[in-house]
Parts: sequence; structure tokens; C-alpha cells
Amino acid sequence: MLVCATLFWAGNFTIGKFAYLTDVKTISDIEMQKLKELDTLVINALRFKPHPSHLNIEEALKIIDVVKPKQTFFTHISDDMGFHEEVCNSLPKSVSLAFDGLVLEAVSYTHLTLPTKRIV
Repeated sequence: MLVCATLFWAGNFTIGKFAYLTDVKTISDIEMQKLKELDTLVINALRFKPHPSHLNIEEALKIIDVVKPKQTFFTHISDDMGFHEEVCNSLPKSVSLAFDGLVLEAVSYTHLTLPTKRIV
């Protein structure tokens, strides 16, 4: 899984039907196809306003509309987004803001895919 974040390949990975994508701004169509049928997606959604090197809420929701994971957690969120509960209530039912101490249970993950390229 290679996901470009600005000028380097971020530490994004998939394990079975779980994907962790942080510091993401764009995902190629080829890589997007690999994210289909996920049980859980953790993806950055920095804020509501656009950002030059990270997804905002609208961009992250567009990715979710394409890959259709069963559940999604937004991470790397900014404190200018508003109150946690209010933001969560404004999101689709399968999407929530992550929070400190959140534990996600890994069930039967059979392989780990890490980035193999790095742009310097």
C-alpha cells in the first residue's frame, strides 16, 4: 500500500481488512482499489478547511464513499474542528472521530503490507 503524503511515503499500512492511513493527501486509483471491502479504516481528517498536505473532512468522506469501509475513524484531527460529540453527530453513522485511548480489536488479520518505496 503506497499512499503519497506531500514529498514522502507516509507510514500507512493494511493488515487484512484493516487500514491505517495517516498524513494522507491523495490516494491513487490503483491503491484506492486495494482499500475496498475493509472492515475498519483509520484515516486522517485534519479539519474542515482545506490543507495543502493533509485530507480535510470533505476529502476523507469522498474516499470513504469510494472504498465503503464498514467503519471509519478520523485521526490527526485539529482542535479547531469543534467539540468531539458535535462533530461525530454531524458525520455518517459509520464514521467517528478517534480519541485518546481508543482500542480497535484486530480479528484474524493474516498479512501485513508496508510501503516499499520512499521518496526523498
